[in-house]
Parts: sequence; C-alpha cells; structure tokens
Amino acid sequence: MDEFVVWCAGFFDGEGSVSIPRGNRAGVSGIAASQYWLQVTITQNRREPLEAIRARFGGRVTRMSQPKDKKMSRPIWRWIADADKGVAFLLAVRPHLRVKGGTVDIACRFQATMKQNAPAGVPFDPIAALAMRASLKAEMEAHNAR
Repeated sequence: MDEFVVWCAGFFDGEGSVSIPRGNRAGVSGIAASQYWLQVTITQNRREPLEAIRARFGGRVTRMSQPKDKKMSRPIWRWIADADKGVAFLLAVRPHLRVKGGTVDIACRFQATMKQNAPAGVPFDPIAALAMRASLKAEMEAHNAR
C-alpha cells in the first residue's frame, strides 16, 4: 500500500474539493459556446504538503489572493489539478476516501465525456456530450449540497 496516497486521501477528504466550472468561449463560428471542465483543489495555509502532492500528481500550486478587508495573517495556498491530471489523482485516492467518494465518482463520469476519452470507434456527439456534462454538473452540485 502506498502510504503517501493514503495520506493524500485523508488530506483531500478534509481539505479538498471537486468542481465542474462552466464558462463560455468563442467557438469556430465566433458564437459563444458553453464549456465545462473538471477541477480538483486542495486549500491549505501551508504550501509544503501541496507541493508534495504537485510533485507526485502534477497540477499547480498558487497563492490565493485575499480580500483587502479580510487580511489574513498567513497566506492561503491552493493545489489545482484540472481534467485528466485531476482524475488521475482522484482514481489514486478513491479507494481510501471516507467522505468524498460519491463526488469523485461523479467527477470520473464527467471526465469520461471528454472527446479524448471517448471509446475508439464510437462517434463523438458534442451536443449529447455537452448535455451530459451539464447534467453531471447539476448532479455534483446536488450531491455536494447534502
């Protein structure tokens, strides 16, 4: 058993989150198109544990900006892994999660809707994929609201 992965699972269960943000971008025709992506984050006031996770799983560590009216005495750091890097982390920690397992399962189903993850020989339907992504985003929000 990989002790680091087990530690990551506990750390993620307590300090992490999974989200499916939505934005708009100009498509080939110049018309704004909805876009969804998977984002896995862990927020912490110490940078070192996040750097250890980044070294193993990739992603990036950033310092969060603080509102001027709420100056904190210490900086707040966030590890962020998007898309396939995020799923690789989630799949590694999934067997050890006690709190966020259901959210992780939804996230993995979401990432499977991405074109590069479509099964070979199966035509990719972007309209159906977009509808599925919107549905999974809503499912995750409902699951997290419990």
